[in-house]
This record gives sequence, C-alpha cells and structure tokens, in this order.
Amino acid sequence: MYCPNCGTPNVDEARFCANCGRPLTPMAAPPPPTPPPAYPSYPAYPAPPAAIPRPAGAAGPIRLLGLITLGLSVLVIV
Repeated sequence: MYCPNCGTPNVDEARFCANCGRPLTPMAAPPPPTPPPAYPSYPAYPAPPAAIPRPAGAAGPIRLLGLITLGLSVLVIV
C-alpha cells in the first residue's frame, strides 16, 4: 500500500506511513457481488376454474320457464 500523502510504499498491514507517519486508511475488501434477484416460479398457464356442481333436485329458472310454457301450450291446444 502506498501512502496517499508522500507516496512511500508501506506493508499492507501498516497503520501509519513509515516515512511521514501519517495514518494509513486500510483498503477495504471489495463487496461481494450481489446475487441476481430470485423470481418466484409461476405455472406457465393458470389452472382452469373448477366447475361447481349443482344439486340434482334443483331446477334452474330456464327449466322452470320451459315447464310453464309447455303447460300453457297443452291448455291452449285442449
């Protein structure tokens, strides 16, 4: 290590310059390289939503409307 004041070479462990006596600042080790950020793994495609099963006995509004229309048609024909 060289003295920043007079330029005299000194041993790396020296705390003061051997020529002028000024304090030497130790050279800090370079910081370790930062690792690349870790990205969370996601599936390539999202899973399709699960179908919600309907109870067997439940009639939907379209089925109910169809039954009413069928009943009225039978009454009109007879």
